[in-house]
Parts: sequence; structure tokens; C-alpha cells
Amino acid sequence: MSAVTSAERRLLELGIELPAAPTPFGSYMETVETGNLLFFSGMLPVVDHKPKYAQQPTVPDDNGDNGPGSGWCP
Repeated sequence: MSAVTSAERRLLELGIELPAAPTPFGSYMETVETGNLLFFSGMLPVVDHKPKYAQQPTVPDDNGDNGPGSGWCP
């Protein structure tokens, strides 16, 4: 039995159904190397070509408090 078959069987046993993979928005390179950096492309979670999770980034206030889930990354 292959690992894929075993994983698929286990998901069925647990009653877990994975959603279909979204269609890509375009043609992308998987990786791009520039100097000593390697950039990886990826796919965000989408449903019907719309972001599944969307959040407006905020800027911290004068106290540096940006609150939970603000999207601010210093």
C-alpha cells in the first residue's frame, strides 16, 4: 500500500473531505533566485477567485499597540 493511498484511506476513516485545489490566477515561476536569496511562490486560500480570509492592515497607534489580528508586521 502506498503512502498516498494510506493517507487517503485515513482521511476517509476520519470523515475528512479536502476541498478541490483552486485554479491558479496565472502562470507563475515556482521559485526565483536572485543573489543569495530564493523566493518561493505560493497560493493564498481562495474561493471562487476571491480571498477566503481578508483583513485590512493597520498601523500601530502612538503607544505601539496595534491590537490583535491587525495585520501589522514591524
